[in-house]
Amino acid sequence: MKKIYPLLLAFVLLFASITPTQAAGKGKTSFNLAGKIVGIGAGTVAVQVSSGNPAVKAYLGQVITLTGTTSTRYILSSGTPITFADLKIGDSVSSSGTLSAGTW
Repeated sequence: MKKIYPLLLAFVLLFASITPTQAAGKGKTSFNLAGKIVGIGAGTVAVQVSSGNPAVKAYLGQVITLTGTTSTRYILSSGTPITFADLKIGDSVSSSGTLSAGTW
């Protein structure tokens, strides 16, 4: 039984060291988040994060900038498609995508 504790500790430390690296954008990882729009730029949306998967847990309460691409889809919760121009500061949003090289 005593031999399993060092192995378990090594696994926990390995996991703890990999997760921040992925969240910092040094690898590609999928993210899901929800929050409120606090700013809108040219093809970008600043969102104050209120919840999300493990990739965004370190950013809860912080503002991150989501970058749209030509394949980005904007859809209301009812399923109705909208355009980037329809987004407004204060809107509640959810987003899914890939964090790559520090770009959300």
